[in-house]
Amino acid sequence: MEGGSKLETNIGSGTEGIKSIMAERIEAAKKNPIFESRLAILEDQLGKFKDEFVRTDRRSIEQIAQEDLILGEILKSSALADNIIEFREMLTQIATTYGKPQEWITDLLAHENAHANVAAETGHEWVGYASVFIKNEAGNLSSIQPLHFTKPSLTWGAKESLEKEIDVLEAPDKYGNRASSFDRDDILKNRERLELIHAREQRDKDRMDEIRRELKSS
Repeated sequence: MEGGSKLETNIGSGTEGIKSIMAERIEAAKKNPIFESRLAILEDQLGKFKDEFVRTDRRSIEQIAQEDLILGEILKSSALADNIIEFREMLTQIATTYGKPQEWITDLLAHENAHANVAAETGHEWVGYASVFIKNEAGNLSSIQPLHFTKPSLTWGAKESLEKEIDVLEAPDKYGNRASSFDRDDILKNRERLELIHAREQRDKDRMDEIRRELKSS
């Protein structure tokens, strides 16, 4: 987790214990995939929470609790890995089952490790690497989404939270991999949110300057 510059390469596929644990977690997630439509609803709700945070610069206890519930629901359909060694073993097992090439494993390890290392540097709370199992409306497994889960510090305001999230999203581009289309979409949305904050800050500054001028001239 430290450093944030490159993926560890001198690690094996894990001990027999790690293999067994990852196999159990993958099997549990396969039995409880999340519907595509449900995942879209949850992601939309998280976006609305973020927009509200940008508007008010504060998170209510209720909002924090709802965000935790959403994360918990997604995790129920996910195989979780605590560290990069477990994540490599998880991806290896998934690749073997679904016919993915070695390049798929290598690319995802580099990509998610870059995200995770920068998240550690920026002070995000670590949840874990994961593979989310997703099903279509017919109930058939439609995709598996490897990613990482972190949480922002509750001490951060909206501006700091967005800036640090952008740093995490941009990490693959900076450390030898590449940002995904999902990363780039989120970067764009967060930059738009930052522009709203900057505009509000400028309006507040202009208002204070006007008040000072009026006081000075009276």
